[in-house]
Amino acid sequence: VFVPHPEFSRFTMFGDGPPPFTIVEFRARAPEPLRRMAGDARRIGIYGGTFNPIHFAHLALAEEIRERLDLGRVLFVPSNLPPHKGRHLPSGAERLALVRLAIRGNPAFAALDVEVRRGGRSYTVETLRELRRRLPAGTELVFLIGMDAFAEIRSWHEAALLAAETH
Repeated sequence: VFVPHPEFSRFTMFGDGPPPFTIVEFRARAPEPLRRMAGDARRIGIYGGTFNPIHFAHLALAEEIRERLDLGRVLFVPSNLPPHKGRHLPSGAERLALVRLAIRGNPAFAALDVEVRRGGRSYTVETLRELRRRLPAGTELVFLIGMDAFAEIRSWHEAALLAAETH
């Protein structure tokens, strides 16, 4: 599949087989202010994951949960280096670019680059703490993850503290 997009300097090809997909050149963007991305939403879904690759089920889950829990926004947070995944992953920047492509057109969705910009291993509890510091007081964070990640959650870095940071 070839995808032309302004975030890429050339066409991008991705598909099956190692490496999972290749992005020829990625153009870094300036970080978008978190408060602007969150808007005036008081309840925000934080959807963290590897998103390798992002697919329809991710989008359908996010929309369904957004509606059922009356979330003002859902912020997708692709991991940079997920500790529980193999090393044969596209870069965090590449997966972030694909998330941005997948969610465009849905004004309730945004992609956060917080883990990619931080670099190194991605630990959810650190990301949630950072979001808590950067968002207005009283903002309710609702943490969304897929079943594959939930099955391993007890082995996560500071897993017992996740509930203290979100719902």
